[in-house]
Amino acid sequence: MAQDLSTSVKASPKESFIESLMAAGERRLLDGDQSGLELLATAADLAPNEPQLFHKQGLAIFDYACNGNPKALHIANKRFKKATELSPQMFESWLSWANCLFLLGSATGEQHYFLSAKEKFELSLQFAEGQPPEFLLDLHWNYGLCMGRIAMHSEDPLDLQLAYSAFQKASTLNEEQPTEFWCDFGHLALRLYGTLGEIKYLHLAVDHYKLGTQTETASQAAWTYLGDAQTTFYGVTSEPEHAERASDCYAKAATLCPTDAKIWLKWAHLLCVLGKTTNEPKAFCASIEKCHKARSFGANEVELTCIWAETLSGLGSAKNRLKHLRKAEDMLDELSLKNPDDPAVFASYGRVLLDLGDYFNCVDIYFRAVEAFQSATSLDRTFHSAWHALGTCYMTLAEHEDDYTLQLERAVRFFSKALNLRPDPTYHFDLGDALYRLADEKTDKNLLEHALHHIETALEIQKNAPYTCIDWIYTHASALALAGQLHEEESYFIQSLDLLHHILMAKPDYPDLNYRFALVYNAYADTVSDTDLYYRSFHHYRIAHMQDPDNDVLLHDWSLALMHLHEIQDTPQLISDAENKLFQAIKLGNSDAYYTIANLYTTQGKLDLGLFYLEKAHKFLSLPDIEELLEDEWLEPLHDVPAFQEFIARVQKDPSNLNSGF
Repeated sequence: MAQDLSTSVKASPKESFIESLMAAGERRLLDGDQSGLELLATAADLAPNEPQLFHKQGLAIFDYACNGNPKALHIANKRFKKATELSPQMFESWLSWANCLFLLGSATGEQHYFLSAKEKFELSLQFAEGQPPEFLLDLHWNYGLCMGRIAMHSEDPLDLQLAYSAFQKASTLNEEQPTEFWCDFGHLALRLYGTLGEIKYLHLAVDHYKLGTQTETASQAAWTYLGDAQTTFYGVTSEPEHAERASDCYAKAATLCPTDAKIWLKWAHLLCVLGKTTNEPKAFCASIEKCHKARSFGANEVELTCIWAETLSGLGSAKNRLKHLRKAEDMLDELSLKNPDDPAVFASYGRVLLDLGDYFNCVDIYFRAVEAFQSATSLDRTFHSAWHALGTCYMTLAEHEDDYTLQLERAVRFFSKALNLRPDPTYHFDLGDALYRLADEKTDKNLLEHALHHIETALEIQKNAPYTCIDWIYTHASALALAGQLHEEESYFIQSLDLLHHILMAKPDYPDLNYRFALVYNAYADTVSDTDLYYRSFHHYRIAHMQDPDNDVLLHDWSLALMHLHEIQDTPQLISDAENKLFQAIKLGNSDAYYTIANLYTTQGKLDLGLFYLEKAHKFLSLPDIEELLEDEWLEPLHDVPAFQEFIARVQKDPSNLNSGF
């Protein structure tokens, strides 16, 4: 065998001593012995111009700090700083320094460390070319995490998008990334969805978590995160497959770690949401079963009680069982007394009270729900779902309280607060719906413009809304029809009818669809004075009446359409039909029909009958305000009749009998 002629340079005694100090110091730090820091400090004093030595010391001290000695991070920080001063292009030191600063920020919560780490990560990027993939993965992954922490403080979506871009780059660097990477990537996508409200980020979160479950080291955490994302998806779309997928994910997570109470709680919550959406008692019963499991494994009492109570409340609503509703109310009444500073408790209490209010159809209980949600928002001003729930309460109260406009204005205010905190498509739609109703009530073009903006924003975000959110399409069609009336513009009616035809194809049994068709054709016909459009409206009125023969408002609207057509087509049968519809409406309890039939008889020259039914309208509080009464063209033949003048004088003396909402 040939003699190895290679030679090595023999280290000097000083260098050997420094190496021995380094080795001894590193061993002691590995054993958790703080005295190792002194040995490393001595070595640093003996070799003050060696960047590799300072880098190596920084790594050793960093590892020591990560093993329960966080204060040592400050020392590691100084070592990396010194290494970069001695060798400004040393990639490993910039990256290690950035990681150290990031960990300091995580340990202390101080923002300046994250900002300093950002600078160091970006300097690392300048020297990243040609570095090993595992180093580059570490760089882009941690840079993304750092930008995510900065975004929490800055609340700037651009910071979140920079973080997401860093993760995208990292995802391309290895053939297979660890589970933790995909989970972090998924968390970031969910935050972007919450910040921007763009459904694509929810899709991406699901994709990232799914990849996290496909690695060899996949844990119950990855399956739980995927279940959470699918639960969020179900809350947005109400598509049953997302609920099924979420349930499957929680089942897998529970198989991997059956004693984790949080998994059972999340599963119970999903089933509660499913039950509320479908009104299916089986889902609520399954949720209660999961609550029992969670309790057996020591679940947090507050969180468990909130979910359990909401589930009982939902079950009571679904099965019309008051005892379940009362039990849920008692559970949260007691919990709120024990936890007066927990906003989530009051939010759950509010939701249970809403169910109880629906059961009794009781305004007082709805106001108790309002108080509960107000308590939640006073404890947490960023509690967007509680602000949204307040808006929902006032939308409900608007249908029960006399001051319809005031309740709608309150709903608009609270929906706006929720939307300012989270650009959720549901929040956009509900605000748009409230604004549309308010615009209809006030005949306000500006309010309607804002309503359409929010409704259309919701539909733009929620790409599958035409098939999953038919209610949204219906409201959009109604708002467009109102825009057609206020602007006297045909294009709005055409768009409205297109949407209604879409609903007819997608869900032909949608409630009141033919009635809405009739109203839109009616308003369209009134705007352009088109005979054919009136007859199309009559066709849909006829079908709607067959489907709901006791709808007095429908009969009243139909009679008005017949009367309007009679103005452009003098056909006696139209008046006869209108008269018949009005008397049917009166028999069903529609007091507004008295005023309309007074109009009908007056236009036909039957002034005595006109006056007779005006008196009836006065008696039943269905007269419009005095100005509208005097400006009504259909009543002009009565203006010179002394009895009408005397009637007006009486009404002016006692305006309390006017119907301001006519």
